[in-house]
Amino acid sequence: AGANCFLFSQHASSAAFGNPSMPDTSAAFSLGTYSASSFLVKELNEYGIAFTTRILKNSYFGGGYRYKGYALYNTSKASLSFSRFFGKAFSAGIRVEHFSIRQGEGYGQQQFWNVRAGTTVRLSPQLYASTYLGVPLKRSETESKTPFHFGVMYRFSDVFACMIESEMSGSIPTLRTSLRYQPARRIEF
Repeated sequence: AGANCFLFSQHASSAAFGNPSMPDTSAAFSLGTYSASSFLVKELNEYGIAFTTRILKNSYFGGGYRYKGYALYNTSKASLSFSRFFGKAFSAGIRVEHFSIRQGEGYGQQQFWNVRAGTTVRLSPQLYASTYLGVPLKRSETESKTPFHFGVMYRFSDVFACMIESEMSGSIPTLRTSLRYQPARRIEF
């Protein structure tokens, strides 16, 4: 959502860089929406909206909402975040999330609260490192992981960036690589 890959994102293809910290190069205000259809099945459709706005000279406030599913089974996540940058090379942020799973036919719903804290460091004009830690406030069978993400991004041109990131959530670590394409300042894929 927004002008660059570090902006608050509800559904981030990049976990480490989807953290609540934002660098000082972020736009003063961003609003974004998305829609996704898994396997072209309408029951798996996902929708979201997110925003960020600069408050004060060196701080951001953001929020978002994501919904996936249909009447008999759906999940939603609402969140609020605060980020502050300290100079041009370091930023830190915190996000509070409310996650809900609703099941029809009398099964009820489950609700969870999480807190996520993250940092982003600019190592050079093209190289960034980012990390975050999530802490569930209420552990359960469904949402009991405490994820830790770390990633490195190298922006080798104005429109392309390469990212490598690792997630440690539970006992199985994962490694992801991706190529980000930003054809214009306000558009990103």
